Amino acid sequence: ISLGHQFSKDNESVYVQISKIETADIESFETINRGFSKDKNHIYFHDEKVIDCDPESFYVFNNYYARDKDHVFYRNKSVPELDVDSFSLIENDLYDGEELSKDKNFVYFGGYGLLVNCDPMSFEVMTNSCFKDKSHVYIYGKILAGVKSTNFEHLGGSFFHDEKNIYLNENIIGPFITNLQFISGNYFSRENDIYYLNHGTIKNIQAERNSFSQIQWQFYKDDHNIYHLGTKLDWVHFESFQHIDQHYFKDKNHVFSGDLPIEGADPNTFEVLTSFVARDKSFIYVMGETIDGGDPSKLRFFDKFYITDGLQVYYLNNRMEDLTTVEGANPETFKRITHSISMDDKSVYRGSQIINGASPTSYVDLHYGFGIDDSGFYYYHDYFFEGEIYSYKILSYQLALVNGFLISEGYKTKVDEKSFCLLYTSPSPRD
Repeated sequence: ISLGHQFSKDNESVYVQISKIETADIESFETINRGFSKDKNHIYFHDEKVIDCDPESFYVFNNYYARDKDHVFYRNKSVPELDVDSFSLIENDLYDGEELSKDKNFVYFGGYGLLVNCDPMSFEVMTNSCFKDKSHVYIYGKILAGVKSTNFEHLGGSFFHDEKNIYLNENIIGPFITNLQFISGNYFSRENDIYYLNHGTIKNIQAERNSFSQIQWQFYKDDHNIYHLGTKLDWVHFESFQHIDQHYFKDKNHVFSGDLPIEGADPNTFEVLTSFVARDKSFIYVMGETIDGGDPSKLRFFDKFYITDGLQVYYLNNRMEDLTTVEGANPETFKRITHSISMDDKSVYRGSQIINGASPTSYVDLHYGFGIDDSGFYYYHDYFFEGEIYSYKILSYQLALVNGFLISEGYKTKVDEKSFCLLYTSPSPRD
């Protein structure tokens, strides 16, 4: 469920997205924050009643935790082990109290539940996945068996150590080495040496300590060599190696995308056109992948998401990690409408897929996955309502009111349009 404007009501029901809160009293219903709401009889978390709570003494800490005179609640259920009077949220730079809490006897880690045998007085947050108390170490809420917490320390990143071993999260990767100093990524220094640590690997890479530094991504260098994933790249030409753009590197013989060489790329004619798209004399590249048959001389951008090689149109998704062909698109008439909506003379597209039935002459993008044209209302790639649309309103992310129906994520429920209203959520005490 979205934590946006999720609550609404009409004269018959209260809704969370399109789910009805069946027991809600319409007249007295009100939101508390983005998680909790109430009426004269009950407290709710999203669309579920908070079980066995006292509404009169109910107090909300944040979007997940609350209490009454007798119980502490996480979401819609009480945590019977937690003591109301000594309960508090655990707050630091890694956690803001949304998940971690404690009382005089226990530490509670949200969906993971009670941390087994954890002492709240000595509890310490080491990283967002690792905690310890005076006796135990916890990784992702579970005790790290056989490890004493007294000498367990954070090395840097996801690495830890005790008096015997070095750990990558919960996994032993090798024996402990004293005086390791974290550099970045998987690299550590010790006196004049540089060590690379990974699963099952602790090795001295024989790099020069004083000049060792990160170039970008997994590429590092010293005064004489280039290193990648703990390995000296003897085949890379050091003097000509350079970072071209965010994702691309080259030397006089090779071109790299991220951490990998691009087979067949020509470093002499290689040029980066955007952070993800490049070309040389022979090929077009997106995220280091060659577009088969693409003619670099005909490369054209509609925007940073849509490109064409003159034969086909391609779409690069929002995360810039996947290039797909816009099947059937005409490069001559193709045009971008929004960052994810485009059209040509025959079809409308969301991303790389056709919006089935949508007309390029009348389609209007309404954002959040919704669209409308002369023949209907659309959600993502398909009709949602076919025929006349006499009323519509986009309410919030994935929530709309269309022809008297409240719709969300492809589902709908009938509401009374005249009495329908959104219930804007109040900030929690911590927002």
